[in-house]
Amino acid sequence: MTEREKMISGKLYNPTDKELEQLRLNARKLARKYNLTDEDQQEEQMQILRQLLPATEELPYLQAPVYFDCKLRSNGMPVPLLRNGYSIFNGTKYR
Repeated sequence: MTEREKMISGKLYNPTDKELEQLRLNARKLARKYNLTDEDQQEEQMQILRQLLPATEELPYLQAPVYFDCKLRSNGMPVPLLRNGYSIFNGTKYR
């Protein structure tokens, strides 16, 4: 069983595995690319998000900066964002 398969199945895995390191590196490169776009560059932002979240049907609006790692579902695709969900901006909850 590969480290990626272990991660997907929820088992203990080695995060320094070369395949997982490459997935993480790719996700972080795309996140940095997204973070360098301006809010009026929505087409470019959507292209980047499509690469980061290929299994997500309806892409969300994300205000930069964004950060991604490689967390995958059982089918090997990235975890999609929740529909009508929200995230806490910069780790701080605002009222």
